Amino acid sequence: MLSYKYEGNYVPLRGKECSTQQMPFISEKIPTFEEFANASIQDIYGEEIIDSYERKVTSFESILLINNGGNKFTLKKLPPLAQSIPIITSDVIDINDDGYEDVIIAGNIYNTEVETPRLDNQFALILLSNKINNYTILGPKETGLYTNGNIKSIKVINNEKPQLLIGNNNSALEIFELKK
Repeated sequence: MLSYKYEGNYVPLRGKECSTQQMPFISEKIPTFEEFANASIQDIYGEEIIDSYERKVTSFESILLINNGGNKFTLKKLPPLAQSIPIITSDVIDINDDGYEDVIIAGNIYNTEVETPRLDNQFALILLSNKINNYTILGPKETGLYTNGNIKSIKVINNEKPQLLIGNNNSALEIFELKK
């Protein structure tokens, strides 16, 4: 369960409704929203929580890890426009024939909890390599990659006419011809 420290105690990040949907016993143990709002993780889940493990998130930024070989990676924070979309899938292609791989990213999250708004994005982005150490973002105005569905996968088919296939959840496949 996601939690954070508040006044010296760990408390749930999610509210009662979302937590109860995933673990119905919470509704019986803590019947009111007020009780839930004032409860710690230990109050809600009991001492069994001690057997759990802790992971700490230090950043929610979308990044690109560049493999330098030999178990060495360079971390690149993605530009602001890329931070505004849920990145579910990506693929690489040298879109401008400069000898460096560029990255296409996309994604949507339609099925969210009641407390989380739908993450609805209607375009894919191209991260164009600057050949040295970073990427420039090409948005839909430059690329025309406006999409229509709940994107879960993309794949570049690189033949005589490269195409971008976009797999949408419970919807038709989208196909874009990529012009280099």
